[in-house]
Amino acid sequence: MEHIINKIIEIETRAQNLISDAKREQAELSQKIAEALEEKRKEYTKRANRQIESIKKEETRFADERLAIMKKDHEEKIDKLKKVTESNMSELIGKIYENIIKPTDLNANLNANANLGE
Repeated sequence: MEHIINKIIEIETRAQNLISDAKREQAELSQKIAEALEEKRKEYTKRANRQIESIKKEETRFADERLAIMKKDHEEKIDKLKKVTESNMSELIGKIYENIIKPTDLNANLNANANLGE
């Protein structure tokens, strides 16, 4: 009988050891999984940041190109406007005189003449 009790105790001790080993292995495995997940998260974050930087560079390059085109276009338009203004300056001065200054002078003369008659 004592032999059977010793055998049961031995089996119980082995079972407790197996449970203890299994719990320890489960904890180690959980830790390894958590570390692997953290490593993957860091890897994906780095990859995403590299992609973001690449997109930023591309967008900045595109914006700079577009800005250069717009600047050139505006400069050409300003140059064209300056040339038109310079080539037509005397005509523009004449029109200003005819439409603005001359009528004012005429009115001033009329008013002066009217004041003389008073």
